[in-house]
Amino acid sequence: EVAGKIAEYRRVAAEEHDGWSGHVVLMLHTLLGDDLDQVREQVREPFTNYLKSSANLTAKSFTGKEMDLSELNADDMDYLAARAFDRYFETGGLFGSVERAAELLPHIRALGVDEIGCLVDFGVESRAVLDGIDKLGKLNEIISR
Repeated sequence: EVAGKIAEYRRVAAEEHDGWSGHVVLMLHTLLGDDLDQVREQVREPFTNYLKSSANLTAKSFTGKEMDLSELNADDMDYLAARAFDRYFETGGLFGSVERAAELLPHIRALGVDEIGCLVDFGVESRAVLDGIDKLGKLNEIISR
């Protein structure tokens, strides 16, 4: 779906701007660390809380349509947020080790993405965020070779 939207954006940009195909920045929630399981546990609670705070968007990403979530109880919301966390952690964010992120980048580029905007402040402990930024520097060194 993202690839199709990017292709459409580039088509329209080229038509409207004399062949310029635009510049696409994909914003991804990001935390890099040394170990995938450790990162998963570091982000689980804050990212789940973040997802709950934007539950309508979370539900829409699963169903493809707007939903009225006002009738859901707390257990339903917890379930929805837990499933959303699992999905986003695996496929909708830049989480894990530098090596894992480096493996994901060619797939992201293949979607038509020019640049990734890393969203690092979603409630994760400050030290982990700062350490993760250091890891982003290492990732940049790897992909710049």
